[in-house]
Amino acid sequence: MRLMHQVGARGPRGVLTLLVGVLVLSAAQARAGTFLSRGAAAVLPGMGFESTSERWLGVCVTGDVLTTGQAQSSSYMAAPLRGVALEEALGLPREVVTDTTSATDLLRERFLRTVQEDARSLVLSYGFVVGGRKARLENLRLTGTGNRAAQLGPADRRAACGDELARELEIGGRIFVAIRFDFTSEATRTQFLRETDISQAPASQVGTKLRAVASYYQGALTISVHALQLGGDPRLLRQLIGGVQGAGALLRCQVSNVAACAQLVDDVRLYMVGAGTQAFWAQVSQGAWSPEQPVGPAPLRVTTEGYATAGLQALAQESPHGVSPAYAAARTRLAQQLATASGDVRRMQALASGFPLSRLQSRELEPALEVAGIHVALLRGVLERCAENVSACLAREQQLASGLLLPYSMRVANAPEWFLPLCLAQTQAPDPALKLDVLRAEAGETDCVRASEALEELSFLSLRSKGLTDARPLAWLGAVRQVDVRDNQLASFAPLGTLANMERLQASYNQASAVAPLVPLELLRDVRVQGNPLGDAALMRARQLPVAFLTEEDVCAAARLELLSRGLITQADHDRYTQQGLGPVFATAARDVPPIGWVPCTQAARALDP
Repeated sequence: MRLMHQVGARGPRGVLTLLVGVLVLSAAQARAGTFLSRGAAAVLPGMGFESTSERWLGVCVTGDVLTTGQAQSSSYMAAPLRGVALEEALGLPREVVTDTTSATDLLRERFLRTVQEDARSLVLSYGFVVGGRKARLENLRLTGTGNRAAQLGPADRRAACGDELARELEIGGRIFVAIRFDFTSEATRTQFLRETDISQAPASQVGTKLRAVASYYQGALTISVHALQLGGDPRLLRQLIGGVQGAGALLRCQVSNVAACAQLVDDVRLYMVGAGTQAFWAQVSQGAWSPEQPVGPAPLRVTTEGYATAGLQALAQESPHGVSPAYAAARTRLAQQLATASGDVRRMQALASGFPLSRLQSRELEPALEVAGIHVALLRGVLERCAENVSACLAREQQLASGLLLPYSMRVANAPEWFLPLCLAQTQAPDPALKLDVLRAEAGETDCVRASEALEELSFLSLRSKGLTDARPLAWLGAVRQVDVRDNQLASFAPLGTLANMERLQASYNQASAVAPLVPLELLRDVRVQGNPLGDAALMRARQLPVAFLTEEDVCAAARLELLSRGLITQADHDRYTQQGLGPVFATAARDVPPIGWVPCTQAARALDP
């Protein structure tokens, strides 16, 4: 990946003007106000304005910052973001989410203003968000101020310490790029859209489309590129663009031809989603978080607890005298459950708003998201009671444990991959092992979107002996009832476990070691997976399906029993061949005639299940 663009180099004056704007959050701004309590006015260091709702933690409560979890990404590169979808991807605050700093909001709102379209403009906005990791405050303890405040009345405690504790941060980063086209007339804009079909193009196609039509729009088009990076090391983005100095600086330069602009767009895209050591993912997906860290993961969201007023008294009781171990353990369990449910909600919301879901995924995700939201609301309410009353905390936790919290499924969020996002990603990082050309041929379409639509309508997938090694492109196809993937090299059946309407699976002679992912499929009646190195065949056998060929012996046993029932062999023959582990060999495909011989089942089984 190139790190510098030679924009503005010597040469003919360009016919297109490239404006590159970078809105980046400085290290001081990114970390100001984190781990804070809310409810008291204070001037935030490094922010330059007064907030009436935020105050540093550490005034009354402190603790140890622990960084946990694995990074997860949400890509918004498959189609341009606009309107509410863009606001949600940017992470603008909503009622249930309190953001870390107002400075972040100001930068995001400024970015939103740059992407507003009018009759003579077009804006393509794309994004990439990395989250999932947590920086959590543990081993809470009172400062001297907190100890003194705990002895005061409620109003004085709130005035001194606020009334909420920012107990946990989700850390990672956000990066967005907006490519703005300003035309000399509405007619030019209309013609450009008609000739390029660029308004819904994935980010990977923008550069190619620009190169294709550049010569036709000399003097009629101005292109500007604006980037917003929150977290990581924005200096690397400045180096990539070339010469940008300071947060919010705007670089203006002439380009000799549109190829330089197209290359810039491609390189920024690779910076956003690439796997290099200087790409955005590498900057924000690893490393511990601390307020003093100048670069790396930054706060995305904060989870607060109603703690800093009534909770001060609980902390004061714990140290040095301590409180009931049962109360302390209950509060810890509830906080952990809330952190988990809140994280689940955010992951599902990110998928629902910016990930190309199949119809089956959408149907499963909606009720799961609703139930997880109920979990969050209930758990927050219980934690608030915990800060006020020890006995109420214990009683409420018991009520939740007795069945108030209904289970919800994270299947979609844990394994969202299916054909369409994998196909779209191929344009950025091709993976021949996915064999997507085989599925496009099965669908009869070469375009990713049209092929995915066709695959979602198929009831039968016939992919025998296609060299498949990865079943992820087959996942989440809601209309599929029969699947034939025999004689491939599939290492796992897990993606096939998402095919909720599958009735018959022929997957013999692959490399899968587990059949467990298929066991929950309620409509499955016929499963043939012999010839795989299965270690858990007993799990499927316990379902007692009408047809369950889990081993080659199962195939031979069915053939021997059929010959016995037709009177083509005697009971004594049947028992002898069974004891010897032999299977029949037939001269033709017909099974209603006596076999011409008997061979070891390992040789006979493949021909017996055509």
